[in-house]
Amino acid sequence: SGQSFLVCGTAGTGKTFVLTNLAARLCDQGGERRQTIGVAVKSNWVKTARRIFRAYGVQDQVTVGTPYQLIKSPERFDLILVDEAHRLRWNCSKQNHLMSDIFDPEDPQKHELFLLGEKSGRLVLFYDPIQAIRPSDIPRRDFLRYVREHGLQERRLTAQFRVQVADEGAGYTAEDYVNGICAFLQLGEAGFDPGVFQNPSPDAYFGVVDSIHALFEYVDGKRQHYPSAQCRVLAGYARPWVSKYKPGHRLYAPFDWQEASGGQWKWNSTHESWIARPGSEDEIGSIHAVQGVDLDYAGVVVARDLTVCRGVVAAAREHYYDVNGTPPKGSFTLEELSEYIRQIYYVLLTRAIRGVRVYFEDPAVKQHFMQVAGLK
Repeated sequence: SGQSFLVCGTAGTGKTFVLTNLAARLCDQGGERRQTIGVAVKSNWVKTARRIFRAYGVQDQVTVGTPYQLIKSPERFDLILVDEAHRLRWNCSKQNHLMSDIFDPEDPQKHELFLLGEKSGRLVLFYDPIQAIRPSDIPRRDFLRYVREHGLQERRLTAQFRVQVADEGAGYTAEDYVNGICAFLQLGEAGFDPGVFQNPSPDAYFGVVDSIHALFEYVDGKRQHYPSAQCRVLAGYARPWVSKYKPGHRLYAPFDWQEASGGQWKWNSTHESWIARPGSEDEIGSIHAVQGVDLDYAGVVVARDLTVCRGVVAAAREHYYDVNGTPPKGSFTLEELSEYIRQIYYVLLTRAIRGVRVYFEDPAVKQHFMQVAGLK
C-alpha cells in the first residue's frame, strides 16, 4: 500500500514471526526491481535473524542489523521492519555512549525511530509498550507522537501463540496466564481465570518453588526428558555482575548468585546468542540475554529488586544492579524505576512455551502473588 504501520501485540502474539514472514514475502513482490529491506533487531538476535533469511534464500535483499547499524549504513532502504520497537533508543545519558554518535544533542526528538525513518520512506514497527525496560528506551509519549505525526496505520495482534497451556482438562487459556501475570505486576486490569495458577500437578504449566536450586532441578529434568528443548533459568537484575571481571580485579568473584544451601551460579556470560552458547544451561539469564527469545521451559527468580509496599508493587532500588537501567539522578523517580522493573518481570515470565516455575525471594511479593492468583 505504500503506507507505514505500527503493529501492536503483547508478548507471544507472533510479532517476530510476522516480521520474518513479511520480509520474505515482500522480497518476492518487487517485480523487476528488487526491493531493499532493512530488518532492525536487538543485538542478541542478529545472528539468528540472518540465519532465518538465509534459509528463506533472501539474504541478498534483506539487511539485518541493530537499529544503530542500519542508521550508520550508507544504504537507503525501500522498507525497514523493526522488531522490539519499544527498545529503540533516544539520546539519554543512561546508555552505551559508544553508540551515541548518531544523536543530535540539540534535538531529543531525533531518536532512533526518527533516524530509521530518514533511512526509508516506509516503516513497519512491531511494538509492545510494556516491554520497555530502560530509561534509554524512547518514552512512550515521544514514540506515539512520531507515530501520530507520520500517519502510521495501527494493526493489532491479539492471539497468544507462545504460551501453550496444555493442562489436562483445563478450562483456562494462555490469555488467562498473561492477563494474570499483568494483574500480579499491576500492568493491566483484564480479567483472567486464576485456575491457570492453581493446578497442583507436577506437569502443570505453572508452579511455585522454594529455591533457585529447585528451578535448576525443574529445567534440568525437562532437558533430560526432552533433549532438544530450550530450558533456562532467568532472573531480575538483582545481583551485580562480578563474574565478568578477570581474576585479580578488585570486584571479581567466580559466581554472581549464591544460596545458603550451597548453590552457586554465574550470570549469562554473554548477551548475544546466549541460548546457543555451550554451558549457558548452568548460568542465570538476565533480561538482556532473553528479551525476544522463546524458551520451552523456564525457571524465573522474582528477586529482591521487586517488593510490595502498602499494596503497590514497587522497585527496591538497593537491590537493582543494572547501572544503565536506572533513570538519571536528576530525573529519578521511584515510580519510573518501578515501571521498568515490573515490565522486566513481565518479559521474563512470558518466555516459556510449555512450562514455567517461579521462585519469589521477597516473602511480601510471594504473598501478593498468592492473593492475586487465588492461592490464599
